[in-house]
Amino acid sequence: MSGESVYLNYATALFGLVGKEESAKYLDALRDIKKHFDDDPEFLELLSSYSIPKEEQMEIAEKVFGEYKLPHLVEFLKVILKHRRMAHFGEILSCFSTLANEANQISEGLVYSARKLSPKDLKTLETTFTKKLGHQVVLKNTVQSSLLGGVKVFLEGKVYDGSLRAKLLGLEKQLLNEGGNA
Repeated sequence: MSGESVYLNYATALFGLVGKEESAKYLDALRDIKKHFDDDPEFLELLSSYSIPKEEQMEIAEKVFGEYKLPHLVEFLKVILKHRRMAHFGEILSCFSTLANEANQISEGLVYSARKLSPKDLKTLETTFTKKLGHQVVLKNTVQSSLLGGVKVFLEGKVYDGSLRAKLLGLEKQLLNEGGNA
């Protein structure tokens, strides 16, 4: 069995327990845990280490993640710990995110901009794409200093390029085409 299918099995098991209605709460909690691991990689190493007994790791997980007050979360994390898969938490989260978003008809995408977008601007873009696609869109902003201005949105395998560079290239092409017709 490939690694990806193993991660999908874990994600599917959790999704089966929590269902569509609760999946958004669990997705938020899992993302928060992933952020905690990203901010403190040593903590993830501790929970992934073969030199620390599983029982001890499970106690730590219960103390730290019990605060989420989600009935299946700690037990799910204990299963991951028991099978020594915590080092692959990000992959499991990615699979769960896909399942939850598909069930709730949510598309996630990235919006690149020269500077950090204000929450209002990000919400405006999400609303625009939600109307355009006919289902909820959630965008994450990433600053890309190579952009001069405007935004570039990656969503559902497509690129919507509203960057200044794209507009200038379009203008150049238009001028060249008109110049050839003169």
